[in-house]
Amino acid sequence: MVAAAAAVLAGCEGSSPTEPRFAGLLEITPDQASYAPGSIVTLTLRNPSPVAVSYVACAHKVEMRLNGFWVAARQLPNFALCAAARGVVEPGQTVVENVLLLNDQAPGTYRVLFVDVTNGPGAGGGIDEPSQTFTVR
Repeated sequence: MVAAAAAVLAGCEGSSPTEPRFAGLLEITPDQASYAPGSIVTLTLRNPSPVAVSYVACAHKVEMRLNGFWVAARQLPNFALCAAARGVVEPGQTVVENVLLLNDQAPGTYRVLFVDVTNGPGAGGGIDEPSQTFTVR
């Protein structure tokens, strides 16, 4: 049953296991390689580009690798309610964001996907930017 649900979710939410680690606007690195369920994942967002990069600060997805695909492991906050809360990372700078794992987070390989990442302070039309992977044990 889990495999069937994963296949359905993978068709809707999944992506190829061969995709690049970074789309290129931000480098997103967790502070540890593994976490216990219920832990706080501290992520450093670094902007390697020569222009400011913005992102929706309160909207992200926690995704789990399942059968070679990335599937949503937790729902996004209401994007419409928080789209105005944009974080900005200036060229060459870093910012820190914290993401709380659920107390019943299943063991596996995870990443955090920040949504609507754009060059400049504007909103809309951005890409989803994944963190480096980490393990929940």
